[in-house]
Amino acid sequence: MAKNFSQVVQDMFDKKGEYGDIVRSIDEMIENPPELISWGPAVDAQIGGGVPEGSWIIVSGAPKIGKTTQVLSFCVNAQKQGRKICWLCPEERFSQQNMKIAGLDTSPENFYVIASSEAKILDNEDWFKIADAFIKENPRGVLVFDTISAMASGKVIASGVAASADMGKKNSTANTFVEGIRAFVRVNKCVVICIAQVYTNVGGYGGELSEKVPMAVKHQADTWMCASNTVPSPWVVNRRIGVGDKCVEQIIGQKITWKIKTSKRVDAFILNPKVESFFEFGKGTARTYE
Repeated sequence: MAKNFSQVVQDMFDKKGEYGDIVRSIDEMIENPPELISWGPAVDAQIGGGVPEGSWIIVSGAPKIGKTTQVLSFCVNAQKQGRKICWLCPEERFSQQNMKIAGLDTSPENFYVIASSEAKILDNEDWFKIADAFIKENPRGVLVFDTISAMASGKVIASGVAASADMGKKNSTANTFVEGIRAFVRVNKCVVICIAQVYTNVGGYGGELSEKVPMAVKHQADTWMCASNTVPSPWVVNRRIGVGDKCVEQIIGQKITWKIKTSKRVDAFILNPKVESFFEFGKGTARTYE
């Protein structure tokens, strides 16, 4: 009697039964969906209920509009599920002020911050090696590049302006990283977040602004959110002061208008919906308000 094809494939790689089920049914995949991590009520509603584990996210936008704060707020939600965080700092601007998010566990065993030191300036190959190790050794972990736009090759670090056009090397290293790690991200149920800056597009093709993101990462992204506001947008509320009727305006946070460029929701890809998200200084995403 001929073997079932599933068994044939399984036996090709795993005659001793050590590797688990390589061949899976569609029913099994439907019955065991990936766990979702909430970004915030407003964004969750547009991306299918939250960020699924095993996925890649690009978060792009102009400087100082709140990208880092919103990603940290997402990390709080991930930590509630018992996930470790690894925060890579190629931009070298991550500060103690950024960490002031309610509920964020910054203990060294749960939140790793990686940055260059006086003895070692990390180049893009170093960053990707660290990222590779974290994904493989920390199932269900969350890896953040802050920002992937700021990563530089060893040649650029050593030669400065003289090697400023060395983008090809960066893309090549990113391609190798994505190709080698994509299966581990899914199997280990991790999440990779790539924060990216936007720049004026001087190439003459596409829109006025362009994200500096390696092409392999763009292709791999399951969710891509781009802030459509190009300057910080304060969140202003009227608050009553004292015992009288006097109200004053107070800035309590920032508002970001996200354009969902890519999502696993089909209609998000077609419609590119925009959604307003709010975060309060020192507290993170304003879940109740949203």
